[in-house]
Amino acid sequence: MEFDPSNISILIADDELHGRELLGALLEPHGYQLLFAEDGVKALAQARRHVPDLVLLDVMMPGKDGFEVCQELRSDSELAEVPIMLLTALEDRDSRLRGIESGADDFITKPYDRRELAARVRMVCRLNRFRLLVAEREKLAGVIDHAPDGIVIVDETLTVRMANPSAREMFRTSGDITLEGLSFNELLTGESASRCENQLRDLTPSGSEVVAVESDSMRFNGEEFPLEILARRFAWNGLNALQLNLRDVSEKRRLEDNLLRAQRLQGLGSLAGGIAHDLNNILTPVLVGAGALKGLQTSPDAVSLVENMELAAHRGSGLVRQILTFARGSEGQSEYVTLKYVLGEVCRLIEKALPTSITLRTELAANTPQVYGDPTQIHQLLMNLCVNARDAMPEGGSLNIAIESVSLDSSSIQDIPDGRVGNWVRVSVSDTGTGMSPEVLKRLGEPFFTTKPEGRGTGLGFATVRTILERHQGFMKIESEPGVGSCFHLFLPPALGDKTDAEPIAEQLPTGQGELILVADNEAAMREIAQSTLSCYNYRVISVGDGADAVAEFCRHPDEVSLALCDWRLPFLEGPAVIRALRKLNPDLPCCLTTADERSPDDHQVCEDLAAPLLIKPFTTAQMLQLLDQKLHS
Repeated sequence: MEFDPSNISILIADDELHGRELLGALLEPHGYQLLFAEDGVKALAQARRHVPDLVLLDVMMPGKDGFEVCQELRSDSELAEVPIMLLTALEDRDSRLRGIESGADDFITKPYDRRELAARVRMVCRLNRFRLLVAEREKLAGVIDHAPDGIVIVDETLTVRMANPSAREMFRTSGDITLEGLSFNELLTGESASRCENQLRDLTPSGSEVVAVESDSMRFNGEEFPLEILARRFAWNGLNALQLNLRDVSEKRRLEDNLLRAQRLQGLGSLAGGIAHDLNNILTPVLVGAGALKGLQTSPDAVSLVENMELAAHRGSGLVRQILTFARGSEGQSEYVTLKYVLGEVCRLIEKALPTSITLRTELAANTPQVYGDPTQIHQLLMNLCVNARDAMPEGGSLNIAIESVSLDSSSIQDIPDGRVGNWVRVSVSDTGTGMSPEVLKRLGEPFFTTKPEGRGTGLGFATVRTILERHQGFMKIESEPGVGSCFHLFLPPALGDKTDAEPIAEQLPTGQGELILVADNEAAMREIAQSTLSCYNYRVISVGDGADAVAEFCRHPDEVSLALCDWRLPFLEGPAVIRALRKLNPDLPCCLTTADERSPDDHQVCEDLAAPLLIKPFTTAQMLQLLDQKLHS
């Protein structure tokens, strides 16, 4: 490193003006920056204001002599390392020993030899600069050694010349394995390796350009990981080298993937309302038609066929609600749920998805209490666990589902996370599959985490299970052993009130007495099925496709129309507006609204103000007939 005197400051402390001027005249031509003090006290003050690179200190000064000033400089943490040269006319051994004990680095004896003074000052200043440089390098080395990012220095051939501990840890070096001496491109893998290598080689030899590249890499233990590299050229030990800052971006990639998935779900939430509206309108004629057909059939096979159609439509309706629940975070409809029937539906569906190598077994204890919740969510919860169990048995095995009542005390909940004392309905889903390691169990339930191959799983199945269970105030215990299988115990609170799983009582549907019903719906299929069904149950029907026609038809039959059944979304005039118009013509006219959309609290308030109950699509024949009978006879 070239020595530059203009960057060197020297403090000259001498009580004699002639001595200060003489030293100034001798040193100033060399380009040093000179500071002056006429006594020891001022010398200390000057040194504390401007830390010098060298102090030339006269020994014989009033107040504080050179020895005392030297001692105080050495006791000051800011000035302790500053070189000190004592200026003295004393040549005795004791004075020199005292100076050394006080902390002096060198002596200049008066009268000064010009060449000796210049040489000694230059030597001491160079040594001090070298000391400072070494100290800075030690600090920098400490920063590099403790840097969280990997730092690697490579030469022009991309051979690694230096690597910090974080880089060695990143690549899992151990024993005789070191990064130094390896070609950096040997650490890169995948299609991006050659592109990354070319970008590093193309970096401009001069300038401060920083290039950011990403590449797949390989640890020495065989594990692949994505690597982010920030590279710039610089001069290092006389070489035209590259500094590479390395960062393992596995977590970043995972978060980015999760963000993209979350954005897709957000898009699903935006579309869910429109999808639900259309599907509910499609499913309503199926449900109503199936209900009407069931009452007309006498053949057991025909009745069974219609019931299966009705069940499928109900399940489709539930899935639509589940999409809205998942995408928007809204709550589903809760009711008393008999788990025996949910289990029966799950088994009918899952049996079709199981290979012949997997055996399905169910066990249902007698007098199992009902639970209170959303039957569609509970259905989905069981389906998700069954599908996961199926995927865990690629070579076949046994899938077992058991439902029973249990009582938990303080000792039995010790190994159940979030377990609570009391009576519970326990649903157990077990398999004889591959099982899970403790590491996988820790991450189970984390959104988007999956052990399935890419494209085979979303990582949302078990997260949904946990969410549904929490919404139903339940909890879970998981038992799993690699190579043996897994068992998921779900604990649900029993419903208050009816505790039995008694068979449902067949309902008797009410019939009309020839009343005229005005049906307004923009869906032609809905109008046709409503007209056919209501006719079967002794009603007369006028059906229209928009709000304006509804008002016009009522005006043609003002004394005959007994009830108006209006869809909320009607062209020209929406359902609530139609009802207001009809009520001006007949204030006592019973009215009902139907909707295929999720309505807001304000919309429900509108229904209450209009005394027009809201029938949510898809609805069944029974729900429609019961509502009409209630409004006509209330």
